[in-house]
Amino acid sequence: MTDNDLRHLARGLTRLMKAYDAMGLYSFNMNFFTGARNDDFARFHILFSPRTYFNAALGTPDAAALRTLFNETVCMAFPEAIHQHLKGAFSISNTR
Repeated sequence: MTDNDLRHLARGLTRLMKAYDAMGLYSFNMNFFTGARNDDFARFHILFSPRTYFNAALGTPDAAALRTLFNETVCMAFPEAIHQHLKGAFSISNTR
C-alpha cells in the first residue's frame, strides 16, 4: 500500500468511527489480512466491527468478537465442566 492509500484508509476509518460515535458507539474491534509483499493477486481485507453486545447475557461486547473477526469460536468454560452442569437437566427424574 502506498502512503496515499494509507491516508485514504485512515481518513475513511476516522469518518466511520465519527459516524458511529454520533450513534453512541465508541469502541470497535478491527482486524486486517494482507498478502505477502510481492503478491499482486492478494487484496487488503479489513474486518471492522463496533463493539456492541454480541451476547448481552454475558454482559460483554467481546464474547463473540473472535467469531465475528476471525471465524473462531470461544468456549466460556471447559467442555467437561459444561457437561457436568447440564447432565442433570437430561436425567430421567427430570422428565416432568
